[in-house]
Amino acid sequence: MIHVHPGRLLLLSGALGPLQQEGLAGTLSIALEPRANGRTEMVWTYTVSGYRAGAGGLGVLAEPIDAVLAQQVAGLSKALSGPNPSGAGVPVDSAVESH
Repeated sequence: MIHVHPGRLLLLSGALGPLQQEGLAGTLSIALEPRANGRTEMVWTYTVSGYRAGAGGLGVLAEPIDAVLAQQVAGLSKALSGPNPSGAGVPVDSAVESH
């Protein structure tokens, strides 16, 4: 963990999925942005840097990394949508957008 700003931002450092066997570094930023409708949007940004030998460089890892992040977002969405102690679920709109 790099930084926590409760209710606003979480910064994590580490290699996800296919990066674990490479000489690369990754930083995951999860920003919480309040919306007018009373909901909160989570914006995930994963930045990767370093050198990767082999055909395609870092570009060939974008799709597998997106898949790992999509699994994480789906798991979080499922956890947030499940019953809480009061018996009510937390409404979640989940979407993964890759840039």
